[in-house]
Parts: sequence; structure tokens; C-alpha cells
Amino acid sequence: HIVKKVKKNNEKINPATKVFQSLRIFINDELDELSESLNATLNNLNQYGKIIVVSFHSLEDRIVKNFFKEKSGVFYNNYKHLPPRKRNNNFQLKIITRKPLIPSNEEVKKNNQSRSAKLRAATLI
Repeated sequence: HIVKKVKKNNEKINPATKVFQSLRIFINDELDELSESLNATLNNLNQYGKIIVVSFHSLEDRIVKNFFKEKSGVFYNNYKHLPPRKRNNNFQLKIITRKPLIPSNEEVKKNNQSRSAKLRAATLI
């Protein structure tokens, strides 16, 4: 009730959901854990092995996207007026999914929790 009083919300999602999600992410250090896990996969994956990641919110997806881009040698600065960084010649991954795969409308109807899922995949080269 406190969050509803403080935060105006026109969405279908309860505003407290995002507050508690933020607290959980911070307390469990989930974003750093994700980054460390992605780096660890490079050391534990056989050649041509695949990394497949399903993210459920934009912070996770951005980390995965940037990791794949950086390790595939095509990482660019986010700011459009700066020149792109030099291509990384020490690349280890080949991106399989150029854009994330998202659930179909039919899947979301069957499984509402899948609505925010994004799947990205890359292979170790």
C-alpha cells in the first residue's frame, strides 16, 4: 500500500513489483553475478560450444548483448556521435541471434511470465 501511495502507476503491473525486483537485484548482486558467469563460460566451454542466455529484464539483456558484442569483436560505443571503438581482434564468440528471440503472442497467452523473456545465443570459435 505504501508504494501505491507514493508511486502513480497506470500499468497493469503492481508498482511494488518493480521496487522489490530492484531490491532483490541489488541485495543478490545479480548483475555482477551475471557478468562473472558470462566470463566464466568462456573458460569452461569447448570450441564451437554455445552460450544461450534468457534474460527477463532490460538490465540483464543489456549486459548479455554487450558481452556478446565485445567478445565477438563488434563492440561500438553507445553514443552515436563518437566513432566506433577499434575492432577487437581477439574475439572469441560468433553471435547466433542478431536480435533477441522473444515469445510469440500465443506463448505469452499460454505462459504470461514469458512476456519479458529475451533469448540471445552465441558460439565459441
